[in-house]
Amino acid sequence: MLERHLQVIESSIKSAIEKDGIEKLSSRLFDRLFDYYPETKSLFDISSIPVLAPRKFQLLLDLIVDTLKHPGYAESAVADEAIRHSIYDLKHKEYYFILMETVPLCLKHSLKEVWTAETEECWNDTVSGLKGLFHKAILEHEL
Repeated sequence: MLERHLQVIESSIKSAIEKDGIEKLSSRLFDRLFDYYPETKSLFDISSIPVLAPRKFQLLLDLIVDTLKHPGYAESAVADEAIRHSIYDLKHKEYYFILMETVPLCLKHSLKEVWTAETEECWNDTVSGLKGLFHKAILEHEL
C-alpha cells in the first residue's frame, strides 16, 4: 500500500511544482494558514515570506514523503516537529491538522484537471496518518 501511495504522492508533488512553481504553492499554503490561524502571522517577518515560504513548504513536502518512505522514521520526525514548534506556542493539534490538510489542497488547485480519485485517496490516507502522529506526539509530550 505505501509504495503506491508514495508513487502517487511524489508524482502529484512533482507535477504541481512543474505546473505552478513552489513559490505559488507555498503562497497558497501560508495564505490558508494565516486565514485559519492569524496569530501565526506574528511569528514571521512578513517581508521574508516570499523567500521563507518556499523553503518551509519544501521541508513540509519532504516530511510527508519521508514518512511514506520510512514509516519507522515518521513517528519521531513528527514528534520532533511538534516539540520544535511548541517553543512558538503552537501546541494545538488543529494547527497541524490545517497545515497537513492544506498541502494536498494546494496541489489539487494546481492539478485540478488531472487530480484523480486515486490521488485524492492517497492524500487523504497520508494526511490522516500524519494527523494521527501529530495528535499522538502532542499528547505524549504534553504540549
